[in-house]
Order: sequence, then C-alpha cells, then structure tokens
Amino acid sequence: GGDADAIKRAGATRTLGFTAHTAPRRAQAMGRRQLYNRKPNLIIMRGLPGSRRTGRAKKIISAYGRGVICSTNDYYRDKNGEMNYRHELKDIAHRWNQEKAEEAMQCGEDPV
Repeated sequence: GGDADAIKRAGATRTLGFTAHTAPRRAQAMGRRQLYNRKPNLIIMRGLPGSRRTGRAKKIISAYGRGVICSTNDYYRDKNGEMNYRHELKDIAHRWNQEKAEEAMQCGEDPV
C-alpha cells in the first residue's frame, strides 16, 4: 500500500525523489508521522490535451490525502472558469505555473 499504490492507481509512474515502485517501502520505513513531517514531493504529469491529467491529479491528491493541483491551463481561465487559450502567452503561462508550484512547495504542499 501507501502513497505509491495510490499514485500508480491514478496513472502516474514517477515522482521526484522516488519511483512508485520504491515508495511503499520508504513510507513504511519512515512511519506515518515522519511521512507528514517531510519535504514536499513534486509530481509532474504530461500528456496530450484530453488525456485526463487533471482527473488523475485529483485522484492522486484524494488518495494521498494532501496536495495542490498546479495546472498551466489555470492561467488561461477567466473568473467564470472559461478557458481563453492564447498560444502567444504559453511561455508566460508555464512560468506562472512553475512559480505556483515553487510557492506550494515552500508552504509544505505537494504540487501535482
């Protein structure tokens, strides 16, 4: 069990610092208390549009019990949640998302 199984079931295969294969042993060795007093993990997901990255990220967070979704697509959403993608802003949107993930890690969150 543990976090790695949840990540595997959700469709991710690798996290920063350890693979899904080694995570259960590491989590058991650390014990539950130490697991929550540790440095944050960064889970990076890639895929084509419509490949359900956000859905899988939600499953990971639900199974893991903590985390925050950092999606470049959020940069393009207006206050009503409508997507207004503009290709010419792609580099700015990616930098914005990278900063969001860095800030989350500084706050002890696990960005997905």
